[in-house]
Amino acid sequence: MANFKTHYQVGMIASIVPAGGLLALGFISFAHATLFFILSTFGSLLPDIDIPSSKIAKALFFTLSLFGSVLLSTYLFEHFATLQPIVVYGSILVAFVLLQYFFPKILTAFTRHRGFIHSVPMAVFLAMVLSLVCFYYFELNSFSSYLFGFSLGYGFIVHLLLDEAYSVNLMGARLKKSFGTAFKLYDKKEWLHSFLLYISLFVLSWFLPNTDSIWQFARRVGRVVFG
Repeated sequence: MANFKTHYQVGMIASIVPAGGLLALGFISFAHATLFFILSTFGSLLPDIDIPSSKIAKALFFTLSLFGSVLLSTYLFEHFATLQPIVVYGSILVAFVLLQYFFPKILTAFTRHRGFIHSVPMAVFLAMVLSLVCFYYFELNSFSSYLFGFSLGYGFIVHLLLDEAYSVNLMGARLKKSFGTAFKLYDKKEWLHSFLLYISLFVLSWFLPNTDSIWQFARRVGRVVFG
C-alpha cells in the first residue's frame, strides 16, 4: 500500500495533467481547471478515510466537516432568514461536531480498511453525489456539475490504481496478498454494503442532470485529438 506522501504526490501529478491539458486546449476555463485539480487531488486521498485514526483521515474529516457546515449555513441563511442567529449557529456547530467526531466512529463500526469504501462503485457514488450537489444546490450548469463530479471520482480511482500497483512485487515477479483488495467492483466480506451501494447508484442515476453537454464536450475533444 502506498503511503500518504506517495498518494499526495501522484494525486497532484495525475490531477494537473488533465486539468492543464483541457485548459491549454481551451476546453475549460482557468477557474474550472483549478477546481478540477483541487477536487481530483482531494479525491486521490479519500479512499483512506476508512482509517479514522490516521492523520490523513483526520484531515479529511476536518475538511468534510467544514464543507458540510458551510453548506448547512448557506442553506439556513437562504431559506430560513427569520430564524434566530443562535439557532442557525447552533445548528452549524452541531453539524460540525457530528461530522468531525461521530461520523468517524460510525464509519469504523460499519466498515474496515479496504472494504467497500475502497472500491470503484464508491468512486462513482461520490462523483454522482458531488454532481448532484453542484447541479441542484449550487445551481451550476450540467457540464460544470459533471466535470467537478468526474474530477473527484477520477482522483479516487487514481488512489485505487496506485494501491493496486503496490500489490505487485516487480522484483520478485509475483503478486502480494493484498492484490485485488484495492481496485475492485465489490467487497466479498462486505457484500451487503456493496449491494446497497449499487442500489444507491441506481437511485441516484434517476436524478442526474441531462448529459447532452457532456456528449457535446466529448465530440469537441474527439475532433481535436483525432482530427
